[in-house]
Parts: sequence; C-alpha cells; structure tokens
Amino acid sequence: MESAAAALSSPLAMHVGPGNIRSLIVEKEKELHDINEYRIRTLETVLREKETAANAAKEKLIELQVDFTYQLKILDRCNEELALKDVNFTSLKNVLRDKEAKLHKVQTREKKVQRKLKRVKKQRDELKIQYQQKLRYVRALVEGARWKFDDKSKHQQKVMVIQSRKLKKLLREKEKEVNSQQRELIMTFDNVMRQKEMEFKRENEELQTKMRALELKNAMMVQTTDAQCASIEELKTKKQRLEKTIQENDKEMTLLKTTVAKLKTAKEAKVGELKSEVAKLAEVKHQLMDEYESKMAEHFQLVLKAFVQQKAQHDDERWCLLARKQSDMQEVSTRSEAKLKALTVRLRESDEKVEALQAELKDAKWKEGDKLMDTEREIKRVRSTLQELEKRAQTLQEILQESAIEIALLKEKDMTLRQEVMAGVEKQKDLQRELVAVNLRWENRWQEQQQELDKQHELHLRELQQRRDCLCNEKRAVEERLLNAENEVQWLRSELSLLKASAGIKDSFDSQHLASATDLAAKMSFESAPASTSSRWSDDPGTPSSGVSPLLTESPLLQPTTSADTYANALETDSAKLRELIRQMKESLTQEEEEMEAISEQAGGSHSASKRAEQLVERGRTLETQLDKSSRPFSSIALQFESWKRELNEAQQSVDTKSRQIVELEVRAAESQLQSKHAALEAQLMDLNWKLGSANCDIDCLVGRRCQLMELSNQLHADLRRSGNFTESRSSISRVEFAGKKDYQNLIAELTQSLKEVRVRNKALKKHLRRMVKLQIRLQQKRMSSCVRREGK
Repeated sequence: MESAAAALSSPLAMHVGPGNIRSLIVEKEKELHDINEYRIRTLETVLREKETAANAAKEKLIELQVDFTYQLKILDRCNEELALKDVNFTSLKNVLRDKEAKLHKVQTREKKVQRKLKRVKKQRDELKIQYQQKLRYVRALVEGARWKFDDKSKHQQKVMVIQSRKLKKLLREKEKEVNSQQRELIMTFDNVMRQKEMEFKRENEELQTKMRALELKNAMMVQTTDAQCASIEELKTKKQRLEKTIQENDKEMTLLKTTVAKLKTAKEAKVGELKSEVAKLAEVKHQLMDEYESKMAEHFQLVLKAFVQQKAQHDDERWCLLARKQSDMQEVSTRSEAKLKALTVRLRESDEKVEALQAELKDAKWKEGDKLMDTEREIKRVRSTLQELEKRAQTLQEILQESAIEIALLKEKDMTLRQEVMAGVEKQKDLQRELVAVNLRWENRWQEQQQELDKQHELHLRELQQRRDCLCNEKRAVEERLLNAENEVQWLRSELSLLKASAGIKDSFDSQHLASATDLAAKMSFESAPASTSSRWSDDPGTPSSGVSPLLTESPLLQPTTSADTYANALETDSAKLRELIRQMKESLTQEEEEMEAISEQAGGSHSASKRAEQLVERGRTLETQLDKSSRPFSSIALQFESWKRELNEAQQSVDTKSRQIVELEVRAAESQLQSKHAALEAQLMDLNWKLGSANCDIDCLVGRRCQLMELSNQLHADLRRSGNFTESRSSISRVEFAGKKDYQNLIAELTQSLKEVRVRNKALKKHLRRMVKLQIRLQQKRMSSCVRREGK
C-alpha cells in the first residue's frame, strides 16, 4: 500500500496540469481495479481454503455423527438386552419369593409338627419317669424277695448243716444217683443253653456289624449334609455377589446413559454453534463486500466531485481511508483467522473427546461382555451344583431307604431273639420247678435216713467211749513200761561209763578185764531180768516196728557177748532211730491236724466233723505224749494208730461229702441269683429296645423331613426351568423383597441339632449294648466255671 501511494504521489507531483487529470483518474481507477481484483482473489483463495477446511470439518462431523448413531444403536441394543435380563432376573426373584413363601408355610407347618413332637416327647418322658418309678418299686420288691430268699436259704443251710451231722453211707449212694441225674439234666440244659448262647452271640455280632455299618453311613450322611450346607452357603454368597454386581452394572449403565445424553447435547450444541459461526462468517463476508463496494462507490463519487475542488485534501483523506481500510481488512482477516483457529482447536478437542468416548464405550462394551460371560458361567456353575445336589439327595434317599429296610430286618430279628429268649426262660422255669420237686423228694428221704443215722451214731459213740477206756488203761501200762525203760537206759549209761573207764587199762589187763566184764554183765543181767516188766524181756514181745534194732527186740541172754563197744554203738543207733520215728510221727500228726482244720473250714459249720477232728487231735496229742515218753514202738500202738488213720479217712470222706452238699447248695443259691440278674438284664434289654425304637422313629422323622425338602427343591428347580422358558412374557412383574432366608437357616440348624441328638443317642445305645455284652460274657463264664466244678465233683 505504501509503494502504491508513493507511485501515485510521484506522477501527481510531476503532472499537475488539468489535461492529465483524466488520464490520472483512469490510471488510478485501473490501479484501484487491479488492487480490488488482487484483494478479491486473495480473499477468494482464503475463502476457498476455509471452505475446504469447513468441508473437511463437516465430513469429520458427518463421520462422527455416523459413528455416534451406530454406537447409540449398539447402546440401545445393550440397553434392551439389559432390560430383558432385568426382567428375567425380576421374574426369577419373584418365582424364588413365591417358593420361599411356600417354604415358609411348610416351615410353619413343620414347626407345628415339631411342637406336637415336643409335646409327645414330654409325655414320653413323663411315662418314662412313671415306668422308672414302677421299676424301682418292682426292684425294691425283688430285692426284698431276694433278702427273704437269702434268709430262708441261710436258715435252710443251718438246718441242713444240723441235719448233715447224721448222714453217712446210705446218703452216699442216694447222692450218687441224684448227682448222676442232675449231671444228665445239667448237661442237657447246658448244651441247649450253649447252643442258644452261640446263636445269640452270632446274631449279636451280626447286629454289631450292622450297627457299625449304619454308624458309618450316618457319619457319611453327616459329612454330605455338612458339605451340602457349605455349598448352599457358597451359593448364597455367590448369589449376593451377583446381585451386587448387577446393581453396580445398573448404576454404571445409568451413568453411561447420562454421560451419553450429555455428550449428545454437547455435540448438538457445538454443531449448532459451529453452524451459526459459519453463517455469521458468511454474513460478515457479504456485509464487508457490500460495505466495501458501497464505500468504493461513495469514495469514487467524492473523489470525482472533490478532485477539482480540493485535490490535496482529497488525496490525503483517500490515503487515510485506504490506510484505515487496509487496517480494518487486516483486523477482520486476523479476527477471522483467530476464529478459524479457535474453531479448529474446538473441532480437535471435540474429535479427541469423541475418540475418548468411543474408547470408553468400547471398554464399557468389553467390560459388559466379560460381566455377562461371568454371570453366564456362574449361572452354569450354580445349575451344575444344583444338579449335583439333586443327585446326592437321591443317593441319600436311597441310602436312607436301605437303612430303613435294614432297621426293619433288625427289628424282626430282635423280635425273634426275644421270643427265643422268652422260650428259654420258660424252659428254665420248668426245669427249676422240676428241680424243686426233686429236692423236696430227696429231702424227705434224707430226713428218714437221718433218723437211722442218729441211732447208728449213738452206737458208734458208745463203742468209742469203750475204746477210750481201753486206751486209757493201755496208756497207763505204757507209762509204766516207759519208766522201766528209763531205768534200763540209766543202767546202760552207767555201764557205758564203766566200759569207757576200763578201756584205758585194756592193754595191761586184757584177760583179767574181759573175765570180770563178762562176769559183771552176767550178774547184772541175771539180777535185772526178774525185776524188769518190760515187754522187750517178756516172753511175748509183739510185732516189732520197722527201724527197731535187734538189740532192743532180742534178749541179752540169747546174744553172744562179743564186746562192750559194739553193744554201746548199737544202743546209740537205736536211740537215734527212735528219735527219728518220734519226729516223723509228730510231723504226720501235725499234717493231719492241718488237713482236718481245712476240711472243717470248707464244711462251714459241720459240728460232727469238728468233734471228730478234735477227738482225733486229742488222740494224736496223747500219742505224742506216749511217744515222747516211750522210746520203743509197740505193735498194739501201731495197730491202734492204723485204726485211727482209718477213722480219720472215713471222717475226711464224710466231711468231703458234706462239703459237696454245701457247695451244691451254694450253686443253687448262685443260680437263683443268676436268674434274678437275668431278669434284670431282660428289663435292661427291654429298655434298650425301647430306646432303639425311639431312635428309629426319630430317624424316620428325619427321613420324612429330608424327603420333603428334596421334593421342595425339585419343585423349585422345575419352577425355575419353567420361568426360564417364559422370561419374555414376564416383563411387568413387580419387585418383592427377598424373605425366607432366616427360616431356611433355622430349618438347617434344627436338622443339624436333631442329627447331633441322634448321634448322642447312638453313642448311649452303644455303651448300653457293650455293657450288656460284658454282663452276658461274665454270666457265661460263671456258668461255664460252675459246670466245670460240677463235672470235677
């Protein structure tokens, strides 16, 4: 512009004449026309560039709009799918609520039934208490009867002991017959009882094995129920997690919807603003062109009018106006460029935001797809777990049915065993009655024989008194003989001392001493022979005892007088042998006394045997005194001793027979006690069977509850499947709050408590059964020992 002004000012200054004004005006018009064309071209190029940029922006906007519409369609589809899933979920919730309401009703019914059961249990406990009181009363009566029976048995034992004093030979034969009959009866009865006991043992072992199998099955059932409870709790937690995730997805979808709506409104506002700005720019362009053309016409007219009048002023004003116009055009161009830059920046920002939104939408789509896949997988897992639970429940039902069948078979076997036991008890009672009748018969015979034995006993006592008198006389004679023997021993000792004194001078006076010794011995023998009254020197010496030397049995007159030393040695050996015989006799007598004392203790009150033992002990003591006094055995004493030994053997045999009778009476008393114990054991067996029946009833109740729960679960699964098929037709179902979890948990807790109670009862029953088995084993051992004793006797 400055160059053009300089070019104009130079010719004006050079050519100022009026002839050249027209040429100058034409040149200036040409210059102005060229300048305007140049400006128009530049403006058109700028407009074309801006239009191309605007077209590119429009194309980008159109692409963005197409993408946005496509994404909106996808979001609408996702919203529709989510709405369908919400409807399905609400329908499932409603179905579950209906089923839970039904479950609640069923639980209320079960609670009512449980209350009734509790009442029945209370009544049962009251009946238990009443029966226990009755049992205590009956036991007290039984114990009183036992005590009475024991008193009677003791009294009878005393009577039997008093009467047993009069029994002897006749009773032995009768007792042998009775023992043979009793052995036959006992053998038959024992064989029958052994067979029954073996059968009972076998059946008891079978019952124990079955009980163990049932216990194992019960433990497996408990484990399966625990696992099912844990799986149900896991399903509950998964369900809660799914509900939480669905709620979070709902919240995220609402947020996405709001953000998408906001973005839509922002984009629409931005597009409207851009359109308005483009329209404003076009209007500004037209206004500028119109203003420029109008101003150029006005300026041209003013220049033409005022060119003549005020050339210099017009030129100055023109140059000022041109400068202003140039400045205005520059400002307008700068403003339009700034606006275009701002628009491009905004478009870039909008593009970046759209790209970010597209990325977010893609992420949201991927996340929703992953969540949907996870939900589908969890639903599949839940369905598979439910199917597994159904299969397990079916298997448990089958196991429970098998256990119920086994329990019924066990009950039947128990009834048969009870019947057999009752039959055995009746047979035992019949045998006891027969034994009582046989005992009465033999007691009558025994009393008759006792009278005869009393008479015989009196005769024996008289004979024994006579023998005692004879023994006293013999004792006196033996004492006199012992005195004579002592005198002879003293004489022999003095003779030995003389012989020992004369032994020193034997060498010098050999012949003289022998002659005098023989003379003295002959004299002493002749002097002492008529004075002594000993049986050794008498004509009838009797039968010599074994171990007595011939020096004591033969007379010194018949013996050859060899030497005094041999005679003294023989006397010493004979005295030593006598001492040994006396010691042996003492030991034998002490042993017999000990045996008699043991027999008297076993007999337990047999006064006749004790009297005989005392008499025999007294006789033994008299014999000891006689043997201590006497140094030589006599044949009559040996014969009496043998007769006394025979009497001792007979007394021992009588004591043995009486002890056998006492043992038999004790065995009978023990059998009566065993019968009472057997009755008590039968009562305990009845209690245990009743407890088993109650436990079986509880198990049946649990099985019924289990079946009801399985039916309800099957109905729920069927309803869920049906609701899955008809999800599209249930979009208008209202939401209802989830209820019934607590009731279901309470039911599970009650089932677990009932299972624990059943376990405790089973343990108690096991303990009772073990005790009963131990008692039966002890009774069998006692019976076997009693049978062995009887057979030994």
